[in-house]
Formats: sequence, structure tokens, C-alpha cells
Amino acid sequence: MFYSSYIELSKSALQKNIKFLKGLIGSDVEFSSVIKGNAYGHTIEKFLPLAEQCGIQHFSVYSSDEAEL
Repeated sequence: MFYSSYIELSKSALQKNIKFLKGLIGSDVEFSSVIKGNAYGHTIEKFLPLAEQCGIQHFSVYSSDEAEL
């Protein structure tokens, strides 16, 4: 199958985005990463460890099935 596009997970870009968002919401607010729909095609197994490495400690999912992963 041929795909004309691809998705690249970038740890440095994710860190930069998290730092920016935390700067907007403040350090006293709990930050949650939403991982619905299997991390929008990235797969939870690939995205979650990356997000944890970037300091995310809370995750929101669509269903209990996704939370089991």
C-alpha cells in the first residue's frame, strides 16, 4: 500500500510544545495528555513512553479498552 504522507514523533518537538503549554496554564495546573483513538494512529505503545519521558504524568483516554494498554 502506498501512502503519500507519514507521521513522525519528535521528542524535541513534543518537549517544546509541552513547555509552551505549561507556560500558558501555569505550574499549578495538572497537565493531561489525551490519547484517544489509539493516539490518533501513532499507537499508544509508541506515544505513551515518549510522553512520559517528556514529563507527562496524567493521561486521558476515550474508553476503558484504551486504558488497559
